Amino acid sequence: MSENFEKNKIALQFTKQHVESMRNFSQMLLGCGIKHFHYNKVFKDGRYVHFVDDEEYAEFFTNEIDDVPAVFENAYHQNFREFIWPQKKLEGFLLKLQNYKICNGFSLARFYENYYEAWSFSTDSENTDIINTYVNKIDELKCFSVYFNNIFASVVKEAEKTPGQFKNYNFAHQNYWEGANTSALNLPFVVNEQPVYLTFRELGCLQLVSEGLSMKEIAKKLNLSSRTVEFYLNNVKQKLSVTTKSKAISIYNSQKRLKW
Repeated sequence: MSENFEKNKIALQFTKQHVESMRNFSQMLLGCGIKHFHYNKVFKDGRYVHFVDDEEYAEFFTNEIDDVPAVFENAYHQNFREFIWPQKKLEGFLLKLQNYKICNGFSLARFYENYYEAWSFSTDSENTDIINTYVNKIDELKCFSVYFNNIFASVVKEAEKTPGQFKNYNFAHQNYWEGANTSALNLPFVVNEQPVYLTFRELGCLQLVSEGLSMKEIAKKLNLSSRTVEFYLNNVKQKLSVTTKSKAISIYNSQKRLKW
């Protein structure tokens, strides 16, 4: 425990040294109503690199890292994934974030075999309309994230020499993806002029069934039982207010979705 404490203390010092640079870099986002930008790089062995634009939040993150939901998958995907948060009642880590005026957020993530990267954008709790900005400017935010990596590449590399360390970090569990903690959801479908959010598994099953795979084939591909796949697809139909898979597929195909 004391060894992790010392590692995290050193990592925090490095993070604080670059708070001003992060703040200056993210100034271009203010015009969109986005007030905070954070970057994380987390490895499977629990090492992490963290850059933020607020010194107090940097300390908070270091003190609370073992309450941060695990977000690593067994399989890796190098495409961006998008998460709007929160969608459910605030609790735990997200509730505490409000003390730092970090709310109504949007995260992009890329997952590799041994680590993931996440770029998070957020604003005040009262600015709920920011969700529309995220949806409309997703391509710009992806470009911003890539631009950040290019500009800060050497700094991130330097930070990896003295990373922080999670004490107990379970990369294998799927709760984050299923929406149990922070509703890790993709961008919404619009049904009857209302946003409808599907979980990672629900969207995955819908995508595969739209590609013509059978229940058995989907189950094998996702390492699930056929009954579980059926459960997810029933959830999809209920959320999309349809009674058949073909109607759910029609909604999926009519609204542009990023491939998983």
